[in-house]
Amino acid sequence: MKRTLSLLLALLLALSVFSLGLTAAAEDAGIETLKINPYGGDADAPDTVSWYTAGGASFLFLPAETDPAAAKVWFTASGDVTLDGDVLTNGGSAAAFTAGTHTLACGDRTYPLTVCGASDIPKVYLTTQSGSLSYIHQSKNNKEPGTIRIYENGALTLDKDLKQIKGRGNATWNYPKKPYNIKFDKKTAVLGMPKAKKWTLLAGHYHDNALMKNRFALDFGRLIGLDETSECRSVDLYVNGEYLGVYLICESVEVGENRVDITDLDKAYENANPDAGDLEALPQCGVRSGYVPGSMKWIDIPNSPEDISGGYLLEVDYLNRYHAEPSGFVSNVGMPIVIGSPEYASRSEVEYISALWNAAEEALYSPTGYNAAGKHFTECFDMDSLVKCYLAEEFTKDVDSGITSFYFYKKAGDDKFYAGPLWDFDHALGSGTTIGNRLTVFEPDTWYANQLHRNSIDTACSNFPTFFAQCYSFPVFRAAVTAQWPQAAAAFEETALPALTAGLEVLHASAVMNHLRWNTYQSTDVATVSAKSVQDANALVAFLTNRAPALSKGFAADGATVVYDGNGGSGQTLYDAKIYSVGETAAARENVTYTRDGFTFAGWNTKADGSGAAVAANETFTLTENYTVLYAQWEAVPPEEPQEPDTPAQPDSGKKLNFFQRFWKWLKNLFKKIFG
Repeated sequence: MKRTLSLLLALLLALSVFSLGLTAAAEDAGIETLKINPYGGDADAPDTVSWYTAGGASFLFLPAETDPAAAKVWFTASGDVTLDGDVLTNGGSAAAFTAGTHTLACGDRTYPLTVCGASDIPKVYLTTQSGSLSYIHQSKNNKEPGTIRIYENGALTLDKDLKQIKGRGNATWNYPKKPYNIKFDKKTAVLGMPKAKKWTLLAGHYHDNALMKNRFALDFGRLIGLDETSECRSVDLYVNGEYLGVYLICESVEVGENRVDITDLDKAYENANPDAGDLEALPQCGVRSGYVPGSMKWIDIPNSPEDISGGYLLEVDYLNRYHAEPSGFVSNVGMPIVIGSPEYASRSEVEYISALWNAAEEALYSPTGYNAAGKHFTECFDMDSLVKCYLAEEFTKDVDSGITSFYFYKKAGDDKFYAGPLWDFDHALGSGTTIGNRLTVFEPDTWYANQLHRNSIDTACSNFPTFFAQCYSFPVFRAAVTAQWPQAAAAFEETALPALTAGLEVLHASAVMNHLRWNTYQSTDVATVSAKSVQDANALVAFLTNRAPALSKGFAADGATVVYDGNGGSGQTLYDAKIYSVGETAAARENVTYTRDGFTFAGWNTKADGSGAAVAANETFTLTENYTVLYAQWEAVPPEEPQEPDTPAQPDSGKKLNFFQRFWKWLKNLFKKIFG
């Protein structure tokens, strides 16, 4: 009995201690949540902003239109909460949360708090049905419904349900700051842009500290006449109350009345196959793995519409991304081409569009510019859009030029391919990677798109001139570029550059919030982050203001370019990225990459057959033409003459020679020495 009582007392004591521990832990919990509604709404309103904490620092990223008289503060905490010593009321005024540094406290715990005010740009508030992004972040194919609110200049201009919110992107999807797609049930106008169901939220940031590269490139494309290129707006994005930074909301690249305005074959197929069900569930046919030039893949759809001549939206892409899409083909040259629309293309459609593309490609990649049917590449591609697209790619030094996110479209009843819309310029405008250790995107005064060869991430892919590198080898294309550049340069100087500098100034406060949120500069000090943000904005402006005159030199009537041709040799392509004028001198490169079995490199020549001017490696020569090609010259290595095998020494038999044998051997050796 005594033993039982002792056990019970011990148990009660343990429970008491455990309870005291829980109470102490609860008292020590401090502030669990802190929210401010800038517009006076309640704690659960879609436009309520939560604080952000990381690495011992706490931030409130508030919109510029926060109304001190209306704003309310909401929190959950284990005791009284004070701000700079003043007790806060849950659901009370948030007027004391002014921009700058503050001290929050609860019990014995203190929280250094930085309050930041955003720029006067639109604010987008998304909420997911689950209240979290966890499910969406598990896979970019995961989606869930939600809501959207948009404020412009402090006024609520859009408040609607969303059919879905989902992830998007390729490399950018793997970064912490992720891009998203949103979709409405019905076509909806957003921030003054024409109505559509689908919209894209581009994250930027990881290759664009100025947060304006995509916006500049897309706006510049539309300015010079690439009308199918997406409109866009810079916004501050909040999701489930969490500030996610500066995003670019823009029109998705898709076929539609207010997008790429061509016939929608997806709708035509749905009308021709009312009982087919979900096209995604139909059998997928063709070559779906490996690198097979000339191959195709399609969906086994029962019925075709009467007219399959268009429209088509095509994207040149990396092979691994091509494999992830349902329809497309690998061209005869070797370009993986995704059919973006119709997304689920039938065999007849893929055969039709791939044959048309391969004929156009054959003309472009032939030495004469003509294909076997006698059609010139200028008849296969719309030259106006092709030249304008090239100018945008070259001006911005887009790393992806001709490799990925590179679009063409084809209209119904029109056999030409039109270049555009432009897309994805975060790896551009002075940031990105060096290609082949020869071309660099960091220098504003060198060529890029017109010399870029494909160095694919897919090892099976061959190394061939990218699209605009091949276009630029033809005088007719260069002449068209020379004719159009002055108008593009004027549009930059008169409109695009002033808009960029003004936009960067307006965006600055939000850019600081973005960089604090994502720790871009590894600092939580507002002044440091602000200064670095200004440096990156100035660097973008400097790149463009130096780039424009460099291209004006290159695209002038006396502009000159030097390229190197392996002339039968294999290896990574050599370049001369410097922009020259006719009459200037250039130094020929050494051959450090080209090899040819059975031959040795013997210098360069202005003619492939060696009948032109010979130029030795490192030799200086004067440029007399706008476009100079130096062809590698090769000398055959003569075969080695066969050598007679040495006569093997006769083994010693071990027998001793007698006097006559020794004399006879000496005599023969003597005769050999005398008479050979």
